[in-house]
Amino acid sequence: KTDTIKTDTIKTDTIKTDTIKTDTIKTDSIKTDTIKTDIIKTDTIKTDTIKTDTNKTDVIKTDIEINPRPPPKTSYTLQDYQEYYKIAKEGKILYKENLVKSENPIISVIIALYNAEKYINATLKSVQNQRMKDIEIIIVDDCSNDKSLLYAEEARKKDPRITVTRNKKNMAILYTKSIGCLLAKGNYIFILDDDDIVVVDDLFDVIYKEATDNNFDIIEFRWMDSKSYDMNSKSVNMNPFCVHKVGLVLKQPQLRRRFNRNERGYHQLPDRYVWGRLIVKDVYFKILEALGDYGMQKYFTEHEDSITTFLLFKHASSFKKIDKMGICHFINSQTASASNQRYTATRYYQTCQSFVNYAELVYINTENDTKSKEEAFWVLQDWVLKTPCKTYDKTLNQTVKLIKKFYNDPLINQSQKKEIKNIYSKYLN
Repeated sequence: KTDTIKTDTIKTDTIKTDTIKTDTIKTDSIKTDTIKTDIIKTDTIKTDTIKTDTNKTDVIKTDIEINPRPPPKTSYTLQDYQEYYKIAKEGKILYKENLVKSENPIISVIIALYNAEKYINATLKSVQNQRMKDIEIIIVDDCSNDKSLLYAEEARKKDPRITVTRNKKNMAILYTKSIGCLLAKGNYIFILDDDDIVVVDDLFDVIYKEATDNNFDIIEFRWMDSKSYDMNSKSVNMNPFCVHKVGLVLKQPQLRRRFNRNERGYHQLPDRYVWGRLIVKDVYFKILEALGDYGMQKYFTEHEDSITTFLLFKHASSFKKIDKMGICHFINSQTASASNQRYTATRYYQTCQSFVNYAELVYINTENDTKSKEEAFWVLQDWVLKTPCKTYDKTLNQTVKLIKKFYNDPLINQSQKKEIKNIYSKYLN
């Protein structure tokens, strides 16, 4: 028993007393279980304040990261990529870190989700394990009929950076991506297919630094593809065919001219996809504005990559491709990325069809805009009438109708009408 024990301050590591008279304390009567202390665990540190007897409050602030990561490697091998993929596929978190939802994230990762129950968990883990933590992950489910949405919701409960929403009905991939972009709070958009894997943990840091240091609207990086989802050495292609070579820098008007078939052959046209690129959000919004809800729902329910890349290169001011391996791209017939197939003759026809649809959309939406109509006509001329696709009756018939509209339009000047008549007279009869 003690008569008086006065304390000024309590520190978690020591207890200092000003006046403790030893002759008034009987050591055999002190029970250690009557001394209660607050335990602070350094791996969680949830306590904000410690109250002392003098009614003073000490604020505890810490940025300590448990199991701090080693610095990123200067070079990577296929084995490194496979190891990162394996960790993601097994659902492991690389390093225990505090995750906080940011109101102003740096990058918004957009995932259009459809029937990817076998892949979505690994895709998410490959993003969650990025060194850059100030990101948001927006998942838009396009009415999956498997467990994809369930898995996305389970991930959301464990990571406050994840947002999950669902379309009321199946709206196809372009519209689904647009919903994610409209919800995005970051200044940069990163679109990732629901079955693809980020293969290095420093990708976001590298591409963001490249974009901000040099003011690029688009940063493209290297990617690999795999014939099987186990990503074994035999199935992986480290250097799939890409038009854009590492180090390529483009600014306007060169960017827009990348789609001019008069200047470039078909195989020199830009790589047509929006995944695998860091894009300034304002530029992507211009794509959505150009297509509109009507266009996305009526004209571009599939094979949307060609037209979105065309508009991306039209509205962006600058582009760079860097020497950084970023993702492994898988092609699965059941997922949202199912349309990302190789450019066979049929795929080429579908690409041309998307340009015909765009030309028709422009003509509908720009009744008194001569410049836009001229651009739409250029798209028709350059992409449809000069390609083997004119053997496809559906595309050709739709194109001929549009040519007649252009020819009879009072806003089109006489010199242009003369050119149209000289080149396409057989379609005007």
